[in-house]
Amino acid sequence: MPEMPEMEAYRQNLIRWALGRTVVGLDAPRPKRLNQPVDVVRAAILRRPVARIERRGKSLALILGRDNSAPILYIHLMLGGRIRFVLEDQEAAVSCYLSDNHAVYFHVGLGRIDLMDHTALAARWDKLGVEPLESEFKPGLLRRAFHARRRSIKACLTDQNVVSGIGNVYSDEILYRVRLYPGTPANALDADDWEALDTTIPEVLSEAVTRGGVGEPTDPDDRLTGGYRTHLQVHYRAGARCGLAGTVVKEEIAGRTTYWCPSVQMPRS
Repeated sequence: MPEMPEMEAYRQNLIRWALGRTVVGLDAPRPKRLNQPVDVVRAAILRRPVARIERRGKSLALILGRDNSAPILYIHLMLGGRIRFVLEDQEAAVSCYLSDNHAVYFHVGLGRIDLMDHTALAARWDKLGVEPLESEFKPGLLRRAFHARRRSIKACLTDQNVVSGIGNVYSDEILYRVRLYPGTPANALDADDWEALDTTIPEVLSEAVTRGGVGEPTDPDDRLTGGYRTHLQVHYRAGARCGLAGTVVKEEIAGRTTYWCPSVQMPRS
């Protein structure tokens, strides 16, 4: 599932590819991926300009117009989701055609594309936690939210109601860097652990955003996406040596496939 760095890479690529162009068509071979009938969505967005492309956490919003009544396409890709600007062998769930012979193909996986207005978008994004690379992510926020909880620290980091945008990949990388076992209960962390997380979360995510995350390029001209994959220390690397000479293992923790290194992230008794 694309996380914040991947969705930010999609946002930047969509600015390059779609911003300022006009919607000239819409196809949806998988209409259940839309929240309204295809004809309703098509009528709402046809001949509308792509005026802004915004991101919050793991979701994007294509704002089609410059007025307050402009329709919005809200994109939440979820598991297996990706965005392409060129045709693939696999048919896209939703295809949006733009002026100048451009198109955006949404392979939304288990996700959705919802037509909504500004009020609905604000209500949906108000439910999300803070952005980890913005000033609203302040030292002590995580500790205040979770220090008394028995939930695993991995489950805490992926709680979108507190900090938005961190999922399986980056929670593993963050916890490896601070040498915490992902299954450690949050109430077992000490002050140094929480301080290390406050520092490491923006460090890891900033590096991942700069390198375009771990996704696949949107098109042959995409020089941004996927550069962080070669910098992963544990995720996707079961059986390999981690950066500190341990061997990465894979197991389910907090209901999620998790990669970690027992030599570096020793469980606490």
